[in-house]
Amino acid sequence: MYKEIVAIARVSTDKQDVVNQHHQVEIAFPNCQIHWFNEVLSGSTPNADRPEFIKATKLAKKLGCPIVAANLSRFGRDLAEVSTWYRDNVLSGKQKMIALDYPNLEPDTAGIFFTIQQMESLKISQRTKAAHARQKAEIQANGFFISKAGQKIYSLGNGCKKASDLGNAKIRAKADSFAANNLPLVQSLQSTGKSLKDIAVELNDRGIKTARGGDWYASTVSNLLRRAA
Repeated sequence: MYKEIVAIARVSTDKQDVVNQHHQVEIAFPNCQIHWFNEVLSGSTPNADRPEFIKATKLAKKLGCPIVAANLSRFGRDLAEVSTWYRDNVLSGKQKMIALDYPNLEPDTAGIFFTIQQMESLKISQRTKAAHARQKAEIQANGFFISKAGQKIYSLGNGCKKASDLGNAKIRAKADSFAANNLPLVQSLQSTGKSLKDIAVELNDRGIKTARGGDWYASTVSNLLRRAA
């Protein structure tokens, strides 16, 4: 079993979180030091525009440890890109890659699964376009459409984008405030020699919840330190 790994987690929007991905990896590597890199990016973002993914790849090579993700899609959905990355980094023997949803990924079959990821990306794009077309049609016919949250949406234009940007800014501000308020305690526990996992246990024992009201893990402690840095 590995003593340490580098792990990448990705979500598409600020309204999503990486808790489930972290939990999957931490369960798979229970006694391992995990160096986390988290992204909030669309799955269609080119790997060259993913600074956290690039950092994760470099660190895994430097440490000589695997780069891990809960899902194969976190390594990229574009067939050409992920295949090139796999060739240059994994097939070349420079590093080991582990995708928990495809634990037995082999060089001779990897291309098949990369193709599946691209097909899924295309399906997501098609579903999104179809949903937008339906919403536009409802706005033209009725003047609005009803969102999943039960709200009346009158436009899909800049007004919606501004509202979304404002909401995301509030979420980030709340997370920053939470990190700043809890940083002194976490740093105090760190100064006693406690590991990130030990600090998570201590916070849970004290009944302190994460910003989202959940339990602490080594990864969420790491995220707090990174956000407050």
